[in-house]
Amino acid sequence: MQINHWLTQRSKTLWDILRWTLFGITILFIGAYIGIVFFWLGQFKTNYPNEHARIVVGIHVIAGCVMIFGGTLQIIPQIRQRWPKFHRINGYIIYAAGIISGVGAFGTSLYAHGGPAVTLSGLLVSLYWILTIVMGYVRIIQKNIQAHREWMIRFYTLAYAIIFMRVVVIICTNLVGWTLPESLGAGIPATWLFFILCAEFYIASTRSKSIPAQMTINGEMLVSFPTWTKLKLIERHQITANVSSLVFELPHSSMRTYVPPGHHILLKARCGKKIVIRPYSPVDLSNKSGIIEFVIKRYDNGLMSTHLHHTLNIGDEIEVKGSLGEYEYQANQHQHVLLMAGGSGITPIISIARTILSNPFDTTRITFFNANRSESDVVLLDELKVMAANHPDRFRLVCCISRPRMELDDQEIFEKGRITKEMIEKNAPEFRADAAVLICGPRPMCFEMMGIVRRMGYPRRSVFAF
Repeated sequence: MQINHWLTQRSKTLWDILRWTLFGITILFIGAYIGIVFFWLGQFKTNYPNEHARIVVGIHVIAGCVMIFGGTLQIIPQIRQRWPKFHRINGYIIYAAGIISGVGAFGTSLYAHGGPAVTLSGLLVSLYWILTIVMGYVRIIQKNIQAHREWMIRFYTLAYAIIFMRVVVIICTNLVGWTLPESLGAGIPATWLFFILCAEFYIASTRSKSIPAQMTINGEMLVSFPTWTKLKLIERHQITANVSSLVFELPHSSMRTYVPPGHHILLKARCGKKIVIRPYSPVDLSNKSGIIEFVIKRYDNGLMSTHLHHTLNIGDEIEVKGSLGEYEYQANQHQHVLLMAGGSGITPIISIARTILSNPFDTTRITFFNANRSESDVVLLDELKVMAANHPDRFRLVCCISRPRMELDDQEIFEKGRITKEMIEKNAPEFRADAAVLICGPRPMCFEMMGIVRRMGYPRRSVFAF
């Protein structure tokens, strides 16, 4: 199914503009924040006569700036993909700065001389602030992306409230004519309460909506799910011993899901006592309208994969959201694309291969590495063989089997062992800096493959891990 290229590009351009606009606004906020602090420096001896108070306020301000600026860097996908270590370290810095700034908020309220209202609100907000940081960290450790996002919304809402709180106090003292204790006593609690309520209202509104977004292109009704929507499981088919195809019913029989190549759908379910969210890329094995289909591998310790294979029954519902993704394929952007898939990580990778090979004007060549433990674990092998047979000059398939149970029958396709530097050089010797490397699979495999191709000299900008 061909998706209008102009629509895809326009959406990508608008999102880039929005992201960098947000980054610029944050820089302005930080500049305004520092400017307000310098405005107060002349009044520090009056507002905070105690030397310790000035130290507490200074630490609180610096930590707040680090936290807001670092948080803005976290949402830039290029940084997440090209510098994953920096992204992880920056996250720890944000958590530390947030705790320091949260404690500093209470310390600042103690020295503010605004009365019991300011002291009490400072204590409550400080505790709530630290709670948002701790819960956000716990949720990301549990890989509950939705809950992590909600706690981070609360966290940054309080951070931005600090900026506006300063503005409110200055307006009350300099324009309205209130005394400083009056401005602090009324402005600080009101600002905190307003921003907390705004955050909760926004979170509640995004939870409650479950209406799929629809558009019609070339006579087909395409649907995506910008908010959580319930779909019913109608079929389950066993593909291999630990891989199954799950088919869910869409709201209307004429609908098809709109999932750009390489993007994914989030699935949310209660697994025991935990709410678990995992990304999966849909496939189109049956080529039917009115359904969305996933090929999912069961892992021994996988909460969601075990739930989908054994606990979810025909007729049960699951919540979905998306499509989501950061990679955007463009025809003829690269002369050669090296695709690396491990296990059921093949689903987003093979969608890109389908898009390339189905476009008669796209001359991109593909080398496809598919890594599995045994021959029986290879997912969608028949389709991969058809691709190789129909496009011998553009599609090279290599199935890497780390633990073969028998003699490999097709030596042109199968290779014994894991994906190595030597194996890549053997099967794609001409592959260099004008190409792209796309990787999807278990996290250890992704890190290992990224390390291999980087040591081979491929630039960071050309390597993308899903």
